[in-house]
Amino acid sequence: MLARAEFAAALAGVRGLVRFDARALAFFNATHEGFWRSFWAAAILAPFAAIIVARRVILEPPESLWRVIAFETIGYALGWLAFPLLMVRIADLLGRRDHYFLYIVAINWFQLVQIAFAGPILLLGLMGIIPPAGEEVLSLLVFAALLGYDWFIAKSALRVAGGTAAALVIIKLLLDFLIDRLSASLP
Repeated sequence: MLARAEFAAALAGVRGLVRFDARALAFFNATHEGFWRSFWAAAILAPFAAIIVARRVILEPPESLWRVIAFETIGYALGWLAFPLLMVRIADLLGRRDHYFLYIVAINWFQLVQIAFAGPILLLGLMGIIPPAGEEVLSLLVFAALLGYDWFIAKSALRVAGGTAAALVIIKLLLDFLIDRLSASLP
């Protein structure tokens, strides 16, 4: 179970990372236990992901709602597990296995920033306050900012060069894209 103190520390770490302060990494529980507890971020973000799927289902009704729910749920779980699994091997190849837990814990908790950035855009779009084109532009800007943060976290937590951090961001992006396309196309 996630302790309140650990969650508060993770949020403090996230706030520091938003300011590009690498010292904020010290707030994260970079242990084996902290690694597993960082996946609570997936549970916290699940309703947000469900809203996105619900919106898509409303705009484009599928033949089978249950099939969409099943594949999107599997895709959501894979989206949270695939990169950490791949990073075990990559961290070994980079000689950064001792920084693996810190990196994954920081990346997992930082996903909460998506709600802070993307949530208002989604809600404003759902309410019709901003047009679809405006929502797309704002979402693209948020996406670009999140990629920059991913780069900073990779560089700082793994203590790698900027180019290596950029390669990790690209790997994560391609993996996320592949999982998203597969889960969206199967139903």
